[in-house]
Amino acid sequence: MGGAKEGAVIRRSVAIPRALAAELEALIPAAERPSFNGLVLTALKAYLKAERRRAFIADLERMAADPDVQREFRAIDLEFRCTEMDGLGDD
Repeated sequence: MGGAKEGAVIRRSVAIPRALAAELEALIPAAERPSFNGLVLTALKAYLKAERRRAFIADLERMAADPDVQREFRAIDLEFRCTEMDGLGDD
């Protein structure tokens, strides 16, 4: 079995409720409406982007709650505190 080629396309069949399809058609002007396939791709990409962002934020929250990370941040803060006195700080 050779691996999937980069950019290869797979086909999937999707069944959606008629009301959802009608709402999408009403919401998106016909001239701006991509093919149904394009619409599904756009929606899946947006979902993937949102999930990646959610996972990134969750990782940051875990780091912020980690005592070892907090200790390291305090040490870094102390190390660079002198820059606040030399005119290069935010104040």
